[in-house]
Amino acid sequence: MASSINGTDPSYELAQATIEGEFYRHPSVSEDEDPSSANTPEAGSDGANNVDKPSNLSQSLSTTFNDWFVWEVLGLVTSTGVLIALATVLAQYNRKPQPSWQYMSLNSFISWMSTIFRAGIIISSSEALGQLKWIWFAQKRERPVQELRVYDSATRGPYGAMELIWTLRARHFAVLGSLAVILTIAIDPFAQNLVYYYQDMVDHPFHQALLSRADNYSASDQNSMNLQAGSGVDVVLKANVYNSLLNNDPQKPWAIPQYSCPSGNCTWDPVAALEARALCADITSLLSKSCIKPEDNFGSTNCTLSLPGNHTQGSYIGPDDGHNLHSGSEENMIFVGSGVDTPVAKSNRANTTLGVVQFIARQRDIPPDWLHEMVSSTDDLEATECTIIPVVRSFRPSVENNVYKEETLATWNQSSLIRGDKLVAHYDLIPPWGPEMGIDQPNQVFGYNVLSSRVVTRFVEEIFTGRLSKSDNTPNYLATAPDPIYAGRDILVALGEGDVVGCGGYLPSRLNCTMENIAQAISKSFRDSRYRVNAEDESGRAVGRVRVSVTHVGVRWQWIVLLTLVLLLGILVLAGTLWKARRRCIPRWKNDPLPLLFLYNDMTGEKTGGLGLPVQGSLSHTMDIKARLDTSDGRILLR
Repeated sequence: MASSINGTDPSYELAQATIEGEFYRHPSVSEDEDPSSANTPEAGSDGANNVDKPSNLSQSLSTTFNDWFVWEVLGLVTSTGVLIALATVLAQYNRKPQPSWQYMSLNSFISWMSTIFRAGIIISSSEALGQLKWIWFAQKRERPVQELRVYDSATRGPYGAMELIWTLRARHFAVLGSLAVILTIAIDPFAQNLVYYYQDMVDHPFHQALLSRADNYSASDQNSMNLQAGSGVDVVLKANVYNSLLNNDPQKPWAIPQYSCPSGNCTWDPVAALEARALCADITSLLSKSCIKPEDNFGSTNCTLSLPGNHTQGSYIGPDDGHNLHSGSEENMIFVGSGVDTPVAKSNRANTTLGVVQFIARQRDIPPDWLHEMVSSTDDLEATECTIIPVVRSFRPSVENNVYKEETLATWNQSSLIRGDKLVAHYDLIPPWGPEMGIDQPNQVFGYNVLSSRVVTRFVEEIFTGRLSKSDNTPNYLATAPDPIYAGRDILVALGEGDVVGCGGYLPSRLNCTMENIAQAISKSFRDSRYRVNAEDESGRAVGRVRVSVTHVGVRWQWIVLLTLVLLLGILVLAGTLWKARRRCIPRWKNDPLPLLFLYNDMTGEKTGGLGLPVQGSLSHTMDIKARLDTSDGRILLR
């Protein structure tokens, strides 16, 4: 013994027997007395008959499980599996819609997983701390008995674990086990912080988005008889064009094709459709001037402006001869427009056209600037030529928050005339694209018939044929197209004074802007013609996806670090405990309190009849022992 039992410093000692399996006999037990029968009922007594003795197999399994820390290892294996399962599930649903499980939510699943994980860690760590208690007292020097209680408290919860760290001054292996127990407090909140939720769009599995498109246009589909008789353009196209110039709605409803998007958020794959495009060129350099003086050389000079072909002409009064006899009543040109058969700008010649318009205008803003000034020379004028051409455009449409928009991918404008009689001749456009650009089949043909081209051309050219002049500071709008059937004067007023959407106040550039608006309106008319007439025909509409807002799961992976750290601490503590216990041949008593009944010297120095325990630590012989807490002579004893 390290100290005498008669000393004033009583201590508890672990009994170390030198022969494996031999009981350590406490000094108070007689050599002749059989320790196994010290507190054991005699054979045949009632106590012996009432004791249920476990089978040798059960004892063997229990001893094996205890010696090899099977339950503790299973706890760590379970925690490891739970952590892997949790990470796998979270990775599967990260950035994806929230799962709609029947009996459990994702947060409930995380809570269950964290609870199981925590239980496995606590089982292994608390038992490891219990075993480290015996290792602590098996070291060379004696330890205060009070530390038994500190170790025991550490196995019961975080408070005791913190007390153990303080007692050991954080300098013993048991500190790692205490840290594991303490950190288990944060497992649940950290696990819940692993996920967050946000709203994102997904495709609705049952609804479809529809968008008008057309691969051909034929006005005769709507008004064949009148078209053959030389009647006007399709009323829908006419209405859209008028709206593009007379409707100042900044949302441009006249340019938005028909579509159906139930949720207000939809997407489509690339779509190819027959449309129209405006091309404009500055032809001021081609402008010529001719002036005629009065016969008596007295008064103002009359000047005429013209473009090649003499289709577009304007006139103004030149400066007088200095005799101040100008009456001020003559008309002076502000702008003049005219539809022509053939474009003069090289950039406009290579394409089939749906109307060519030439425009000569003063370099002024719209009213009131031009009301009080006179044209003095060609330096004050600009000439522009615009044309509408048919194109095939590939684009990616979408609707976001009920706002329709398109992203242009490519445009094809090369067309060829396919001859036939006057009813079937048509222009074909065959873009060299594939499905990635919205082409449904190889060498898909887009086009329109010649009759449609004629009526659209006449319509576009007629509404821009006319002039604006002023006399006595009064504007005069005059539509000059022969046999007009459209609202030409209204368009001229809009061009000269109106609030045309997207167009500024600089007069020469307003033709470019208005022609672009007209091209968008014609494009809508082309596409809607198929959607409107053949609504059941898939070729007249593009099918897209309806997007709906769905709750998505996001994962904050940094919060899983704590769970991983606790698991690593648990594995390290259990492995270290096993190694230390085997190295010192310490029995696997863990948190079992029974060894304390047999491993001590009486604090008074008197012999108490302790039995001692075998080196291998088996407590099987204690299963037949019974005891009762008793008070005798002012002392409490367990008899």
